[in-house]
Amino acid sequence: MIKPESIEGLKNNLDIVDIMSGYLELKKNGANFKALCPFHDEKTPSLIISPVKQIFHCFGCHAGGDSIKFVMEYEKLNYVEAIEKLAEESNFTLEYDKNDFYKKNNNSKSSFDLLRNFMIFTQSCLSGNNEVKEYLKDRGIYESSIEKFEIGYAPSSNAIMGFLRNKDVSETDAFNAGVLTKGDNNFYPRFIERITFPIYSNTLKVVGFGGRTITNHPAKYINSSTNLIFNKSKTLYGLHIAKDDIYRQKEIIVTEGYLDVIMLHQAGFKNVVATLGTALTNEHSLMLKKFSDNVIIAYDGDNAGKLASYKAGMLLLSKNINVKIASFSENEDPADLVSSHKIDKIKTIFNKSKTAIEFIIDYKANQYDLTIAEEKQKAYDEIMDFTISLGDITKEEYRNYIANTLSIDELLIKFPTQKKELKQENYIKKSLSTESMQELELIKTILEYPSLLEVVISSIDTIHFDVHKKEFEALKKHNFSNEDLVAINFRDDIKYFNEEELRKQIIIFLERFYKRLLKHKLKNGLSFEEISYVKRNITGQLRALKKNKILSFNDSIMEYF
Repeated sequence: MIKPESIEGLKNNLDIVDIMSGYLELKKNGANFKALCPFHDEKTPSLIISPVKQIFHCFGCHAGGDSIKFVMEYEKLNYVEAIEKLAEESNFTLEYDKNDFYKKNNNSKSSFDLLRNFMIFTQSCLSGNNEVKEYLKDRGIYESSIEKFEIGYAPSSNAIMGFLRNKDVSETDAFNAGVLTKGDNNFYPRFIERITFPIYSNTLKVVGFGGRTITNHPAKYINSSTNLIFNKSKTLYGLHIAKDDIYRQKEIIVTEGYLDVIMLHQAGFKNVVATLGTALTNEHSLMLKKFSDNVIIAYDGDNAGKLASYKAGMLLLSKNINVKIASFSENEDPADLVSSHKIDKIKTIFNKSKTAIEFIIDYKANQYDLTIAEEKQKAYDEIMDFTISLGDITKEEYRNYIANTLSIDELLIKFPTQKKELKQENYIKKSLSTESMQELELIKTILEYPSLLEVVISSIDTIHFDVHKKEFEALKKHNFSNEDLVAINFRDDIKYFNEEELRKQIIIFLERFYKRLLKHKLKNGLSFEEISYVKRNITGQLRALKKNKILSFNDSIMEYF
């Protein structure tokens, strides 16, 4: 964890004009500066930067805050990521508390340095290898794209091990960074005789690589293994390059692979990213939503690509993202179309993208032979089950589309009733007033020391709050400009704690929660074993808290209340 006093030291070293001028064109306006606001469309500057107060404010969309807030909003980083990015750019050394998690993160600097050096090494290997350069040229990749995406080549095992020895890097450090992998008895390079594609984090650090074989290896593509600084399920390839165009176009195109991204950028589609050989995950969806509510899925046209598009559409719809699906023909993918100079065809495919709802209806219908009545009924039933997740107006809008897809009369369509959601937070009646000072004190502590947020959410979640659930949810999303949070921060009657006091307060807070839960009435009809199971869980939590230990919360017990 970053020490709060270290964060304050960084803030004192930051100049908001220097920082924001790296992102925007600033113009002097008396004692202040002004610029076009990047957070909404405007032609006349309404964003004002005050060098004296070290804050910015937009009179159009009301965005505002300090340097850290601007970087968080512009780069879509969380608080800690923004702090670390600004510290690195201003050559400020942050101080961390000596706990394992943050110590590991602090020590990961050596991994970032190694990965950066390994990328430079692979680039030099590519520049001297005419065979690989010819292969890339045959695939239609321009020299400018090789430079833009920093494509390289990982040579033989001996050459890579020699590079590590020359850099005086231990095998353990290289393994932790993902450059080496582990066999039965020894370490060896993960990428051997492969074209390499560096993968960047949102904070513009190389965190891993993708590798494509040129020796007909059965594993055509591989990625760095998951480690402390890299997780492919939380990373999108090309985002560090595409983010500015995503802002401008207010839309993201998601593809399946590295070459799709590179070739589409080369063809002028610069708001393109890719998942890393994995299906679109929940983490990906949250990352996409940070940058835009409009997404086009542009996967391959084969059966696997259609299934992946279906799953992605279902996931993104559940996150209230406006998602469309680009329909490529079978055995057709974006990279091949670009290399075949069929740019106009790609534009047409993107312009004619179906809404995710249309695609899902079609996908479900295509799983059945609609010429057979029983099969058509199954398709109808599946589509109706899907519509449960849609709003009433949306369902009506697609009534005609469903009827045409199934070739039935609209009058036959009977949409099912919307299912009632069982909200877990209703498990216990609020017995407090409209405020809980204990909850407010925890919230204000985080507002005063945002770096302590990770400590709190590792022990406490929204379900533990009775009154201020919405405020805590806003904190978890780093939405520090939330009106309720701003009001809490300005209240002098709410105290806050330092880190040592905070842990004590968390234990008191959890004891209070479990004691109330122990007294709460269970559902009728539970067996003796079920009642015992719940009681054991709660009393176990209380015993641990008395010993100053915090156990993870078993949310399965809430179904018994």
